[in-house]
Amino acid sequence: MAGTSATTEQIPVRALGGPTALFEYGGLRFLTDPTFDPPREYRVPGGRLTKVAPSRAAPDDLGRIDVVLLSHDEHPDNLDDAGRALLADVPLTLTTLGGGRRLGNGAKGLADWEPVELDRPGGGTVTVTGVPAVHGPGTREEVEPITGQVVGFVLTGDGLPTIYVSGDNASLDLVGQIAERFGPVDTAILFAGAPASPSSSTTRSSSSTAPRPPRPPRSSAPAGWFPSTTTAGRTSPRAVTNCWPPSPPPGWPTAWTSATPADRAASADRRPARRRRPNPASMISSAPDAAPRRPPHRRDRDGGAVRAGLSKEHPPVTNTVPARTEDLSHAQVQRRILIVLVAAQVLSGAGLAAGVAVGALLAQEMLGSTGLAGLPSALGTAGSALAALAVGRLSQARGRRPGLAAGYLAGAVGSAGVIAAAVAGNAVLLFLSLFVYGAGTATNLQARYAGADLASPAHRASAVSTVLVATTLGGVVGPSLAAPTGDLAHTLGIPYLAGPFLLAGAAYAMAALILAIWLRPDPLLLAGALEAERTAAEAARPGDAAGRPGPAVEGHRSLLLTGALVMVLTQLVMVAIMTMTPVHMHDHGHGTGASGLVIAVHIAAMYLPSPLTGRLVDRHGRLTIAAASGLTLLAAGIVAANAPSDSVTPLVAALALLGLGWNFGIVAGTAIITDAVPLAARARTQGLVDVAIAIAGATGGMASGLVVAAAGYPLLTIGGGILALVIVPAAVATARSR
Repeated sequence: MAGTSATTEQIPVRALGGPTALFEYGGLRFLTDPTFDPPREYRVPGGRLTKVAPSRAAPDDLGRIDVVLLSHDEHPDNLDDAGRALLADVPLTLTTLGGGRRLGNGAKGLADWEPVELDRPGGGTVTVTGVPAVHGPGTREEVEPITGQVVGFVLTGDGLPTIYVSGDNASLDLVGQIAERFGPVDTAILFAGAPASPSSSTTRSSSSTAPRPPRPPRSSAPAGWFPSTTTAGRTSPRAVTNCWPPSPPPGWPTAWTSATPADRAASADRRPARRRRPNPASMISSAPDAAPRRPPHRRDRDGGAVRAGLSKEHPPVTNTVPARTEDLSHAQVQRRILIVLVAAQVLSGAGLAAGVAVGALLAQEMLGSTGLAGLPSALGTAGSALAALAVGRLSQARGRRPGLAAGYLAGAVGSAGVIAAAVAGNAVLLFLSLFVYGAGTATNLQARYAGADLASPAHRASAVSTVLVATTLGGVVGPSLAAPTGDLAHTLGIPYLAGPFLLAGAAYAMAALILAIWLRPDPLLLAGALEAERTAAEAARPGDAAGRPGPAVEGHRSLLLTGALVMVLTQLVMVAIMTMTPVHMHDHGHGTGASGLVIAVHIAAMYLPSPLTGRLVDRHGRLTIAAASGLTLLAAGIVAANAPSDSVTPLVAALALLGLGWNFGIVAGTAIITDAVPLAARARTQGLVDVAIAIAGATGGMASGLVVAAAGYPLLTIGGGILALVIVPAAVATARSR
C-alpha cells in the first residue's frame, strides 16, 4: 500500500520527555506512550527501573487528547501510573492486541497492518495503521516471550503528510517493510532513548522528527531512564543478566545495564565534550487547545461510524484478526522447544542404545573375563555422573542449549574413542572413552528437564514424557542396527563389536548440532524471566507480602529427597539387570541379534509409555506412580529370575517390565524434583540429582558382573526387585507427611 502523502507540511510535535510526545494531525490530538510520574524507582523483574528526570508537562496542562498511541502497556517506562490514570479520560487508546484486552473499555488492540479510520473534526478521515515492531534484537518468536508485544503506528490521510511512530522497535527489517508499504514517510517520531551506564556515554533524544525514516535505535530505552541493580550499595558485577528485559539471552546488547549514582557521575566525567543537540521541544511545539471537541469516530467494516468513547453504549470495536497474544507466544515457544528436543532425543536415543547393546560384549571380548563385563556400564555411568554435574552447572549459568549441546558433543567424542580403542586393542583407551561416552547418557536424561522448564505444574509430567518418548524411536532402531553396523565396521577394518559406536558417534554429533542451532529461545532462561516477572508482580501488590505464607521448606526438602530416592533406586536396579542380560544370553548360546532384540524392547518400554505415564502422574499424583515403579521392578526381577535359559520370550517380557518400572520412576521422580526446587537453583539441583542417579547406575553396572560371577543371574534379578520395593514405603511416608 503506497503512502497517501502529497504535502511537505511539518507536523508540530511537543516532546514531553521519554517516549511521550503530543502532536496534532488532521485536527485530532495524539499522545504517545504517556509517562508523567515524577522521578522515582519501579520494581521490575530482576531489579529496579529508575526515572531520573520529570516530564516537561503535567497531564492537566495538555488540554484535549483525542487518541493515545500506546506502543505497549506492560513496562512503566512506556505507561506509568499517571499515564494509566490519564487513559480513563481519553476516548480512544490504540495499542497491542494484548494491551487492548488488558486495558479494556476505550482501548483497541491492532494487529500488524490493521487500519482504523478516525473521523476528522472538519470532515474526512485519518487512518491509523498498526505496524509491526519488535522490542529487542531478534525474531518475534525469540523476543516477545521475554519483553512482550509492542506495536508501531503509521498515520495517513488525504492531503496530510505520512507520520511513522516507531514505538519501542529495534528491527531494521521491519522498518524496511513499513517503508515499502507507506514510503515516503514525511515525519518520523522515534523512540530512540538515552540509556546511561558506567560503560556507555551515548545519549539520544527520545523523540525527534526527520524527513525520512532513519535507522531505528539500537536500544529501546526512553530518555532519562535506566535500570539500577545494586548489591549492598555497589553495582552487581553480573547486573547485565539482572536488568530489563529480564534475563536477556547471550548476544543481546547491553544498553540496559546497572548503574549507581556514583557510576553515572564517573561516566559523565569520562564523557568527551560534544555538541549538544537542540531540544526538540524548543524547535517544534503545539499550543494546547483546551476547547472541547467531540471525540474521534472510528468507521466499522460496513462503512458506518462508531464512536470511540468510553460509554457503555459505544464500546470499542472488537478486533476480528487472530491475535498473537502473550499466552499464544508462550505456547508457541513451548511447542517449538519440544519439537527441537524431540528431534535431538530421537538421535541421542540411537546413540545411547547402540552402545548399551554391545558395550559389555566388547569389553568381555577385549578383556576375556565375564567378571569385568559390567565395567563398561560402570565407566559409562561414572562418566555420566561427572557429565550430569557439568551439564547441570553449565545449564544453570548459560542455559539449556549450551549445556545439552556440550554433553552430546562429549558423547560423540567418547564414541570415536571407543572405535579407536577397539582398532588399537588398547584397554586403557577403551575405559577412558567409555567414561567420556557416558556424557551422552547424562545429557539424554537431562533433556527431560528442559521439556518441563516452561510447563505449568499441572502438565510438567506430560512435558517430561513428551521428551522421553522421543528416545523410543532411536532406542529401538539403535540396537536393531547392531548387526548391520558390525558388518559395516568389519568392512572398514574395525572390530565387529565396535560397529554400533559408529552410529552412536554420528547420532550424538547430530543431536548436538540440532540443539545448538534451533533450541532458541533457551527454555531455562525464558522460564527464569517469566518467574522473575511473576515474582515482581506479586511483590508489587499492596499488602500481599505480609499476608502470604512462607514456603514450606521442610516439605520441599522431603519431596526433593523422595524424588531423588525414587530415581536413584530405579536407575540402579535397571542398569544392573539390563547390563548383565546380554551377557547371560550370550553365555547360553544366544546371538547378538537376540540380545539386540531384548534390549530394543527394553528401551522401548523405558520410553514408549511416557505419554501415558505423564498423564497418570499428572492425574493420580507423583507419589502414587512412584510407588507403582517399585512394584513393577519387583515383577521384572521375578520374571527374569524364572526365565528358561534357552527361551528369549520370558526375557523380553522381563526387560519390558524393567523398562516400564524405570519409566514410572523417572517421570514421577522428575516431576517431584521440578516441583520441589525453586527455579533459581533448578538446573544445578537437577544436575546433582542426576549425579546421584549416575553413581547409582555405575554401582549397579559394576556390582552386576560381580554378583552374576559369584551367585548367578537369577539372584541378581531377584535382589534388584527386592531393593526396588524400598520406594513404596518411602512414597507412602512422604504422602502422609504432606
